[in-house]
Amino acid sequence: MTKTRSKHQNSVNVTWFQVSGNCMAPLIRENDLVAVMPPAELRLGDIVVVSTRPAIVHRVVKILKGSYILTKGDLNLGLDSPCTKSDLAWKVTTIVRKEPKTIMMNGWLWRVRNYVMARYSLACFLTWQFVSRNKRLVQICQRFSAQLRCIYMCVPRVMTVFAAIKQE
Repeated sequence: MTKTRSKHQNSVNVTWFQVSGNCMAPLIRENDLVAVMPPAELRLGDIVVVSTRPAIVHRVVKILKGSYILTKGDLNLGLDSPCTKSDLAWKVTTIVRKEPKTIMMNGWLWRVRNYVMARYSLACFLTWQFVSRNKRLVQICQRFSAQLRCIYMCVPRVMTVFAAIKQE
């Protein structure tokens, strides 16, 4: 679970959080700073701060009828509890890493990347739900856990590198 540790606010209505946890890696890593703003519009794939105790930074993977929203960390196998738009305090707009690199999450490429990651993340969850019901499949997956983790991480890494290259 990617949690927020500290909060700083400036005069432009942008709030900064320091992140702890790696469930949004490789995009958001331990000790990264994220700039957040109140969400004017919410889209599939947006990275949001859910106002729980402690607040968590996860991706919107499904927007359900009746204004319920499903969120999930990119590396988590399970979904978070459904929440409403009022539970989403902020939307992540910028990521600042330890090394001097800032990732601005705007433009059509980021919208496409976030949409693909939301669909991929939800598909991974549904696949895990299917596999976990069959003991034989679970045994097979346990034998190849390192290889499966590598495959699972391939898409987020490629999408992050592709979007970062385009930004430079």
